[in-house]
Amino acid sequence: MRLLLVEDSAIDARLVSEELAELAPVELHVAPTLAAARAHLSTERADCVLLDLRLPDAVGLEGVEALRALRPELPIVVLSGAAQDELAVRAVQAGAQDCLIKGETPAPALLRAVRHAIERKRSERRLTTLAMSDPLTGLPNRALLLERAHLALERMARAAGPLRPVGLLFLDLDRFKLVNDSLGHAAGDELLAEVARRLRATVGPADTVARFGGDEFAVLCPAVDDAAALDALAARVRAALTRPLVIDGTELYPAGSIGVALATGAGDTPEQLLREADAAMYRVKASTRGSDRYAEGSGQTLRTEAELHNALRRGELVVHYQPVFRLGREGEIAGVEALVRWRHPERGLVGPDEFLGTAEDSGLIRRLGAWVLQEGCRQLAAWDEAGIGEGLTLAVNVSARQLDDEALVPLVASALVEHGLTPDRLCLEIGAGADRSARLEALRGIGVAIAIDARRALAWATGGGDAPVPVDVVKLDRRFVSRMDIEPQARRIVGAVVALAHSMGAEAVAEGLEDDTQVGTLLELGCELGQGHAFAAAAPAGELEALLLRSRRGGGERVRVYICDDAPALRMLLHTFLEFGGDVDVVGEAADGEGLTEAVLAAGADVLLLDLSMPRVDGLEALADLRAAAPELGIVVLSGFEEERMGAKALALGADRYVEKAVGMEEVRSAVRAVAAAPRDAALAGAA
Repeated sequence: MRLLLVEDSAIDARLVSEELAELAPVELHVAPTLAAARAHLSTERADCVLLDLRLPDAVGLEGVEALRALRPELPIVVLSGAAQDELAVRAVQAGAQDCLIKGETPAPALLRAVRHAIERKRSERRLTTLAMSDPLTGLPNRALLLERAHLALERMARAAGPLRPVGLLFLDLDRFKLVNDSLGHAAGDELLAEVARRLRATVGPADTVARFGGDEFAVLCPAVDDAAALDALAARVRAALTRPLVIDGTELYPAGSIGVALATGAGDTPEQLLREADAAMYRVKASTRGSDRYAEGSGQTLRTEAELHNALRRGELVVHYQPVFRLGREGEIAGVEALVRWRHPERGLVGPDEFLGTAEDSGLIRRLGAWVLQEGCRQLAAWDEAGIGEGLTLAVNVSARQLDDEALVPLVASALVEHGLTPDRLCLEIGAGADRSARLEALRGIGVAIAIDARRALAWATGGGDAPVPVDVVKLDRRFVSRMDIEPQARRIVGAVVALAHSMGAEAVAEGLEDDTQVGTLLELGCELGQGHAFAAAAPAGELEALLLRSRRGGGERVRVYICDDAPALRMLLHTFLEFGGDVDVVGEAADGEGLTEAVLAAGADVLLLDLSMPRVDGLEALADLRAAAPELGIVVLSGFEEERMGAKALALGADRYVEKAVGMEEVRSAVRAVAAAPRDAALAGAA
């Protein structure tokens, strides 16, 4: 037994030490002051403290209060120089386990008092644990969580450095009643205990996992970096939760709804934090976005909404495009789907799952959707101008809230007219819950294609939904496609959807294709179109141009480029940059126009990059000879002269494009791709 005696009298300390040593093996450390006692307890373990009430640096109950604040779990026995009942009562009220009179307490009674104090403190801790924890899972209960949340908020308010918010996740298990009703309450208890274990294993050491009762849990994060870190924790919790487990021979896949709240202000309270997370969780429960998704608390939702307003104003949103390929025709791209992303100034590139819900709830989806439509149409027109967009269609997603907007039809018509696109180039993918048939008919009336998902098509075919307006595309989502090669039932469903699409006069598009096996199965089932990582992931427009060029040129054929410039460093830069894109081969270089025609023809180049100012034979002279000898050759003049000065003359002599050297490398590559993709007969007709 290790005891700490806080006593400034060396004589009294020696007497206590000798008396106790005669009765039991005791390791006694003596501290003559309260400060010495605190220093000892900060590094050493003690089973009990014997505390004199008269010390050089503490009088009366000051020592009890100080040691309780330092080590609240440590039992204290007070030693007083006089019999004072009132003092004894006050000492116990302050946190001591007993109060004894020095010099009048025999050694056996002192040792017995110490042992009783230790046992009473253990019992007190057990009772506290029972009062503040859940008996089934051993997790803290609601009361303890709120107490810790209060302490975390106080620490956050006092912190002098950068703000680290307090976060709270509120989790409600889905279909828990079904487990109880089907397998019994013992199975339900086992599931709850397993969820508790998974939560504890997922969160950080400073986080608190609590059970609120029933099938509700909470995770308190006393200091998180930002909302993104809390979102990441929610995602990890969801992933840990959904791992299967077997109870009574039945395989279960737990799932839950998670609400997230973040406290960042001095006025936040534990109760407010809990209300926000709880409200967010119930919004997820009622959401059509799926019961296994998580959402932000109302405070964070408002912050996301404000940031989205700024994102639209500052141009932080970007569109990535995923190509849609014709199955069985290698490399042939039929269209692209426009997918919005958010270049958040702090969180980097943010996917749509993290902000479209807020946009939908707040009504910002209308502005956001209008911007995606305009940007997609602008990009399609730019590809047309570059000669790599011919025949491409653009698919844009439309939510239920957008379809409710009576301004949608004129908005679509205006975008098509502004960018010079025919209506059949645009396909609107109608989201879940969007049932405004009158609006759909109006969109069909201006010639826009309509796409619906397979579930809606099947519901209509089986009498479970209203008859839709004529549709052009039926989309098979990845949940069907991913299982069709391992589950016969899924394969039959895919085949039925493809057949249904054809009976409706529509094409079938499969999403989420991951490998060639799936592509082969879809071809066998008659599916015409597909998209997914088996072909290409969604990417910015510039990264997609190489694929579009290959598609325009008939598959995997690369563009053969010849570079003629008298600056070696520029030739090396052009060579490296053009080949880095993966769709260009530099087949030759020259530093002068002398003998250029023969060299270019011998190299079999598709496109020539030509400087105008060279030592012996300048570019204009070489250009005239080249155009006469090779009318099918694409020629891009890359000149140090301003276009106003030399551009018209170069184009008149047969150049296809005139690009100033001052522009960026990406613009040079785009010009090469555009000239390579343009039909030579059209280029020649334009020159004539």
